[in-house]
Amino acid sequence: MTGSTRWIEVAAQVDGEAVEAVAEAFSRFAHGGVVIEYPTDPGPEIAWNEAPVIARDRPITVRGYLPRGREGRRRQRQLEEAIWHLSRIWPIGPPTVREVDEADWANAWKDHFQVHRVGERLLIRPSWRDFEPGPDDLVIVLDPGMAFGTGLHASTRLCLLALERVVRPGDRVLDVGTGSGILAVAAARLGASLVRAVDLDGVALEAAHANVAANDLREVVQVRHGDAADLPEQGGFDVVVANIIAGVIVDSAHSLAGQLRPGGRLIASGILDVRRDEVAKALAAHGLVLEDTLAESDWCALVASSVPDDAGPSR
Repeated sequence: MTGSTRWIEVAAQVDGEAVEAVAEAFSRFAHGGVVIEYPTDPGPEIAWNEAPVIARDRPITVRGYLPRGREGRRRQRQLEEAIWHLSRIWPIGPPTVREVDEADWANAWKDHFQVHRVGERLLIRPSWRDFEPGPDDLVIVLDPGMAFGTGLHASTRLCLLALERVVRPGDRVLDVGTGSGILAVAAARLGASLVRAVDLDGVALEAAHANVAANDLREVVQVRHGDAADLPEQGGFDVVVANIIAGVIVDSAHSLAGQLRPGGRLIASGILDVRRDEVAKALAAHGLVLEDTLAESDWCALVASSVPDDAGPSR
């Protein structure tokens, strides 16, 4: 085969109330996670610790990418049907479909992805940018490719902030739905001795492998196919981070809680504010105690802890 890979891009414009439901539909059929593009003012460039200024009078765009061929067309039909059903409930524009070249897609947004800081120490440097970090900066070299996770979306930023608060040197960390691997790399930079990064999507796994290698962290970060229910180390992690969507967190609460050691912490993100109580209730049903809530725009991340053993130290 000559030339670069081509993909089917499906995009839908939605309002804020529908974005999570549409994103969940996309996540069932699209490769590499779901891209949620918030319209920003005055422009898309974000640097240092500035959060994007959301233009709330314009629709949000949800995008996903499907392989070409019979399988891609089958997924496209299923996705379009799911969007149609959701449009009976919320105002959702008809999806647009086009073929895109992977190289063109990957390069189209690079001019707007700058070096930027999240929290006090974490600094995200796109692999194509040069930058001289300060002595206390923890640098994450990142090339997301077609996988979700640049650090610009509120859900990812909230996870990075929470990781900075809870990860301690020597911790064992599990990153569920790793996408580009940004959170796994961040956990390693923060001192984790072992990070297991899992995802069910092949495109995401390729991006995560590449980013772990670019950060020279292959001895710390293990990238694997799977999810929280697949791992043999039940109860073996000090920190579990899941930046997915509310519905999946609710459905996976048992598996996520089961991966924590007594006193360990779960960081759950990708949650719209309107579903915060629902997710917190699901976590509580599996023995997790809500410790903290971080919020940005319409999104939030929950930090919950498992109950420590009576003889164990408190975290």
